[in-house]
Order: sequence, then structure tokens, then C-alpha cells
Amino acid sequence: MVRHRLVIKGTSALLGQLKTVASRRHGEAYRYFASANQDILVYGANTDVGKTVACAAICHQALVRGQRVAYIKPVQTGDETDAAAIREHCSRGGGMTDALRLETLFHYPSPESPASAAEKAGARPPQDAEFREAVLASLRKEREEQSGVLAILETAGGPLSPGPNHTFQADIYAPLSLPCVLVGDSKLGGISATVCAYEALVARKQRPKAILFIGSEGRHSNASAVQKALPDVPVISVPSTPPQQEPLTAWLSQDQVAKGMSALLDAEAESEASSLEEHLRLDREHLWHPYTSMVKPGLVWPVRSASGCHIQLEDGRRLVDGMASWWCAIHGYNVPELNAAAAHQLSQTSHVMFGGLTHRPATDLARVLLSCVPRGLSRIFLCDSGSVSVEVALKMALQYWATQGLPRKCRIATVQRGYHGDTFGAMAVCDPVRGMHSLFKNSLPQHLFAEAPALARPKDANEGAASDSDGFASMEEMLRQNAEDVAAVIIEPVVQGAGGMRIYSPSYLVKLRKLCNDLQILLIFDEIATGFGRTGKLFAAEHAQVTPDIMCVGKALTGGYCTLGATIASDDVARRVSGKDGTQPLMHGPTFMANPLACSLAAASIRLLLQGDWQHRVAAIEKQLAKELLPLKEHGAVSDVRVLGAIGVVELRSPPKEPAKLQQALVRQGVWLRPFGQTIYTMPPYIISEQELRCITKAIVEVLEEGIELTD
Repeated sequence: MVRHRLVIKGTSALLGQLKTVASRRHGEAYRYFASANQDILVYGANTDVGKTVACAAICHQALVRGQRVAYIKPVQTGDETDAAAIREHCSRGGGMTDALRLETLFHYPSPESPASAAEKAGARPPQDAEFREAVLASLRKEREEQSGVLAILETAGGPLSPGPNHTFQADIYAPLSLPCVLVGDSKLGGISATVCAYEALVARKQRPKAILFIGSEGRHSNASAVQKALPDVPVISVPSTPPQQEPLTAWLSQDQVAKGMSALLDAEAESEASSLEEHLRLDREHLWHPYTSMVKPGLVWPVRSASGCHIQLEDGRRLVDGMASWWCAIHGYNVPELNAAAAHQLSQTSHVMFGGLTHRPATDLARVLLSCVPRGLSRIFLCDSGSVSVEVALKMALQYWATQGLPRKCRIATVQRGYHGDTFGAMAVCDPVRGMHSLFKNSLPQHLFAEAPALARPKDANEGAASDSDGFASMEEMLRQNAEDVAAVIIEPVVQGAGGMRIYSPSYLVKLRKLCNDLQILLIFDEIATGFGRTGKLFAAEHAQVTPDIMCVGKALTGGYCTLGATIASDDVARRVSGKDGTQPLMHGPTFMANPLACSLAAASIRLLLQGDWQHRVAAIEKQLAKELLPLKEHGAVSDVRVLGAIGVVELRSPPKEPAKLQQALVRQGVWLRPFGQTIYTMPPYIISEQELRCITKAIVEVLEEGIELTD
């Protein structure tokens, strides 16, 4: 492999000054803030449609308009380079190359597909993540060295042409969420090729801002036909290039070419500012956000798109997502396998009622779930969300005893610092003192609360051995005193989530399982936050090697694509809930129960998890979080640091004085985290790279060092 850089010099002094300033804050990996209209990714509908000529014309017109331009060819095959051709065209077309920079990232001499060319060169082709990082690094460097630069990136072949690692080009670039244009095919058969290329990009959430045809003019041209087929997409047509294409001086200067390229450059910007202002006005005046006052709403950041581990804001900034969209997007965003599952199911049916009907997505999901949940759980109730799955679990527990003639057993036992959702039954088993539902305490059933489990010592979090310091004594005393009235215990295993991100010893669960068996009390595990690998085990129950009677799952169940929950019970629970003669129904039936689209996505998400190396990934995240966050224990504003699996928690000594300022500071650092209470925590997607995760941990360190009035 040959890696080289072609640069047109002329503003070195200015660029040096810009680089010095920019590098102070933007040197880390993935700290690249694109701005609207500052990038164009150029795809071709086919090979030999004029992508390089189109790039030359775009670069030339941008230079004429006074912009600084960076042309980047991520992968090049053949002896000659497209970067050299761009330099030749633009230098002959107006001599404005002082503002032009060119770069080729990966170059293989053989003129064929990148994968084959790399193999012939005896080079190890970059993995997709490495390739994207190289592209982002180039973009970051251009931003640091040039103010307001327009970056033009030229792909190799069509959207479904293979890249260096055999992955389709569109799938390689999709996580970058770069604005793109498509160069259409003006030849015979080009209408089909262009529309197919367009649809391939749309399926990967890369809807082209415009389609450009070179040499396709007139009423019956390919451009005209494509415009009729895609009426909402700007289709721009410019004249054919002259037979002798080197150099393109006269062609680039043609009025039609100049106007076409201007239209293309302006396509993305059209009415964006006014539409964004209206978008924010509607949000501010009419939409209620979670845990937010409608009269004095908090600050929100408008999102344009999300892909991989990045959220792209409407202003172009990219944030590394350290929250996995409230812990559910374990595979990241814009996942090709899940996109395909959704598209396939949409072509069948998006929803059909589950009353009296069934469908393959539901039975397929049942098969996948049964292959991985703790042994002994076999009956599955598919519902709307995690919170609803808790409601169903509580109903199951109460009905279990009522059908056996023991209606007195109707209280639920749990622990302080717990959180199980915001619906009424779930609220009743959340912490009544430190929780967020105190306004409703007079309307909620009064259940039993033991002291919260003790925080685990570092070695306890991965051990199920008995421990005298796990805080179980309070629970044991409460259950022994109230066993005749208690239907079930509900608890978040090993990690208490929204109640403070508290990690406790698995020995607590071992003792709880035994005591529930002895006292004839059902045990419910709320695995909504911890399920599907978050703690380093597929389910947190595995840390203690115990099986609950009922388990609730949600969040990561569909990989973050749509809402779905499941309440999974043992045969014994299902049999007794159904009454002595087996005819008593469980009186719960949500309209969207077992939604086929959600079930299809859930089955695909779980398969993607189980077929991948999730354990290695989560272990690597845990190791890096421990290395980079545990030293913060020595910080004056920090009371504790906790790490387990893909969970990292920094607990402050007291709540931030101005939480909004803390959030804004993290966004300025290029990451999306949502601190709450006294905690700054991260639960990132499992696909996060070492560089991306370091961006998150550095942001936490930096906001602490900046001292943004964190405490009173």
C-alpha cells in the first residue's frame, strides 16, 4: 500500500497559525465538528460516469466563489491519481489553487476494485473502522488548518461497489453521516442504474442532496426521466465534456456548468436556517420532553442524524454518544443488519393485532429469547416497553397468589434506590424518598422497602460468593416479618440504574433467591437496563448464577430501533397464574403487543449480539473505563468511581449547582452524556472504539478540571 498526500501550497503561514489554535482543543480522535454545507461525499451511479470530472467542477466553482477547498480521495487504484487530475483541471481553469488542498489516503497501483488491488499489492486493507477513522482524521486536519474549508470526498465506484475490505462503499461511509450527491449515469441503461444507486443510499440513510448528470440534457434524457421518477430530489444536468478532457479549462468556464455546480452547492442549504428555526419553535412551544417543565423547558440540541457511535446535530457538530440512547442502542445507530430487518418486515406487515392471531416475527423472537435467557424461564409476554413489562410482572405475581386462594399476599417488597419505570405500578416500587415520584405518593399502593444493597467492593461485582457486608440483613428482616403478605420481591440485579448507578455484590442475589424459596415469595428481576450484555454477562442474573421466577427486559431488546418489552416467566408461574383449571386469563393486552416490526428487529438485534464478539468488546470497554476513570477518585469533587462491564460512573460529592452548564460543557467537548443527580456516567454502544471511548472519558476529566461550578 502506498499512502501519500498531494498538497497545493500557498497559505502556509496562515494555516500554521490556525493549526496552532485549533490543536489546543481538537487534537483527540473523533473531535471533528463538521459544519453545515462544509462536506460533500460524491458517489457515482456506476463506474465511468464522471465522478472525478464532477468533483473537479464542484471544486472549481467553490474556488470561484471564494471558498477554500479540500479534495480527498479516500481510496485510489491505478497508477494515476484523481487528486493529480483535480489539481490539473483547477489550475488550468483559473489559477486559484492557493486555496486548494488535495489528499489521497489509500493508494493501490493495480487499476481494479480496491479489495483486489490491495490483495495484489500484498497490503493489509484497512478495516472499516480504521478506514472511517482515516477519513475523519483527514477532515479534522483540514478543519484545523483551514477556516471554512469545503471538503469534497470522492468514493470509488458505485454505492454497492466493494471497498478495500469488501464492504459496500455505502455501508462504509454511512456511519459518517456526510451530506452526499450522486453522479448519475447518462449512458443507455443509466436510468435504472441511477435510481437503484439512489435507493441503495436512501436505505442506508444517506439520501442524496442532489443528482448530477454530465451530458444528459433534453426532454428524453436520463436526467429528465430520473427527475420524473424522483420529483422531490434536485436533478442537475450539465453539458458533456469535450472529447479531449485534459484539461477541462473551457468546459469548466461554461455558464451552464457554473450554474449547475452552484445549484448543487446550494442544494443542501436551501431554506435550512428558516426550517430549523421553525422546528425549534414548535418543539419549544408544543413538545414535552422527559422530566422537563413545559413552562421553563430545558436546553435541547436538534439532531440531524445518527450513525455508528455518533449523533450529528443540525449545526453539523458530531457528538460521540456515551448514552447508547438511554442504554438501548447497543449496536450503535444506522445498523445495516437492523435496517435490513426493518425494511423486510415493512414489506410484510408493520402491525397486526395479537388477539386471536399470531405471526412469525413473534415466534422467531420467542425462539431467540429462549436460547439465551436464564434456564427455567420459558413463558413470554411481549408488551410495549420496559415499564409495561414491570406492570405485567406485578400483575402476574398478584394473580399467582390470588388464584391459589391467597389474596392476602398482595404486597411487593423491594429496596430503596430502585427504579422500575414511570407507569403507576412501576412507580409504586420505585424509591419513595429519593425517587422522582414523590408527588404521587398518596395515590400509589404502599409497598415494602428494605435498605439499598451495600455498594460492592471492586472484587465483589464479579463474584457470587457469600458476603457479610452486602447489606442483605435489612431485606431478610423485612421479608421474615411480612412473608404472609408479600407476593414478590422486585429488584434490579447487580446494578441499580436510575436510582444512582449503584453496583452491588451478586452475593445479595444468592441470598435473596434462597430466602424467597424458603418463604414462598416470587422473585422478579428487572433486567431492563442490565440485560443483553451491559454488565459483562448476557444477563446480570448470571453474576449470581440464579434464576428469577419472572424477568423483565426492554431497552436493548430491539437494539434501540423501537419500543418493545418482554415479561418472561417460569412454567410454574404461568401455570398458577392461569388458575386451578387453567382457564383464568392474564388480564393484560396492549394494542401493540407483539408488534411484528418490533419483534423482527428484536430477533435480528439479539442474533447480531450473540453472533458477534460482544463479550470481548464489553470487557475491553470495562478495562478502558477502569483505567481512565478510576484515577478520578482522587479528585476533590468526586466521592466515588464505579465500573462494571460497559458502565462507568463518576459520583460527585453533591449535585451540580447548575446541571445545564455541565451538560453544555460536555457537548462542547464533543460528547453526549446526560448526567443526573450526583452522577456523570456513561453506558456507550458496544461497538465504540478505543478512540471514541477515550473522547468520552477525557470529556469527563476535562469538565471536572474546568470546575464548572459542579458543587454548591
